[in-house]
Amino acid sequence: MNRIAFSRKLIVCLITGLVVGASFRRLTSRFIGHGVTLPLVSLLAYVLLIAFLLTAVVWNYRERRRPASSQGWLQVIQGILLYTLAIDLCTFGWNKVYHLQMVVPLGQLDIPFSALSGEELTWAYFGWSYPYMVAIAIMQMTCALLLLGRRTRMLGLIMIVPVLLNIILIDTFYQMPPGVLLHASILMAGVTYLLMTLYQPLAEFFLRRDWLPVGTGWKAPVKWLLRAGVAVIPFVLNATYDYPNYHPELTGKYVVRQLSINHIPCGPPATGDSMLTKVFMDLGNDFVLEFNDWRRRYIGTYDYRPQDGHLSARWRYPAGVHEPFSGTLRPDAQKGTWRFQGILGSDTVEMQLVKVKR
Repeated sequence: MNRIAFSRKLIVCLITGLVVGASFRRLTSRFIGHGVTLPLVSLLAYVLLIAFLLTAVVWNYRERRRPASSQGWLQVIQGILLYTLAIDLCTFGWNKVYHLQMVVPLGQLDIPFSALSGEELTWAYFGWSYPYMVAIAIMQMTCALLLLGRRTRMLGLIMIVPVLLNIILIDTFYQMPPGVLLHASILMAGVTYLLMTLYQPLAEFFLRRDWLPVGTGWKAPVKWLLRAGVAVIPFVLNATYDYPNYHPELTGKYVVRQLSINHIPCGPPATGDSMLTKVFMDLGNDFVLEFNDWRRRYIGTYDYRPQDGHLSARWRYPAGVHEPFSGTLRPDAQKGTWRFQGILGSDTVEMQLVKVKR
């Protein structure tokens, strides 16, 4: 009656070993890393994992001799798993409070936005607001403390799932280092296992019907129609919306090449020159000319006639700028390039626009 299948022993020991090893590696490399090499820390983490796997074998052997002790082994290993998860989550919280997470080197903050990696963009965005960091830290530490109470454990596990899921999605789609994603996935595996041990109370809470409010009495087809409307109506509204990408073939960032002003070819701009270097054609027909520096820009709205390639722009920034910009824009020989001939102010302009991939 007190026996536990070896597969269950192996699963709990494997997950606990992964969580303990990953947390040991992260905490040791950050806080006790002076004089300790990373390969040595990783080796010790693997030793911990192997030790827990061997524990499953010893546990199974001891169970044959004393079946009554099996539940005690299970409680101890689950307790180690819970405590390690709580320590790791709480440490993540204090990392944010003490500015040890979501930090971008100051020198990178002046790099153009489009040149930053997904990891740098993520840290710069989240780290911009210290109160937000503290709020996330408080949530993580609260979940960690809830895990340690028998009555609050289920609530803590439920609360930590969306936090970890959000971290995993960010790590995946913003191209964080693989180790970061692996660590979050291991923590999620530990939380998932602990939730599965609480299947009965979870099913009782989420699937029980007797405490739900009484229905309206509508027939099933009406209910299903209303439910379908929740998904279909917003979809139809968005699908029929006049999306402001009026000229998708033009939308993008362009680098100016082969620039000629008044039929005189211009060489590469030197530092401080106000030569036209970039062109942006955006949603809503927004149009930007950049003159060798992001602080020197004309911003306005363009009109484009695909029939004859006529392109013109009206400026709204800087205030008081009324220099005419108009001409002909046609596709060039190479894909993603365009050739413009026209006027800017009192000068004739000819240039090649080369589209920059994101």
